[in-house]
Amino acid sequence: MNTAQQFRQIWRISDVCKATGLSRTAVYDKGNKNSKYFDPRFPARFRLSARSVGWDANLVDAWEKERQASGLN
Repeated sequence: MNTAQQFRQIWRISDVCKATGLSRTAVYDKGNKNSKYFDPRFPARFRLSARSVGWDANLVDAWEKERQASGLN
């Protein structure tokens, strides 16, 4: 088993904002099915503890690259 299979990098909200250029509100709106800004392709967050969430860094990077390639903001 190689290192990439053993560990995945988890990003907190500030990391996601830096990588995507989105605000905190926009990041949460992208994942909220009740928001008019919902994007089903945006990586889902997952619970780290009772009061914190994280996103898989590889999935966020892939989403951002797809967004840039399609010319969407």
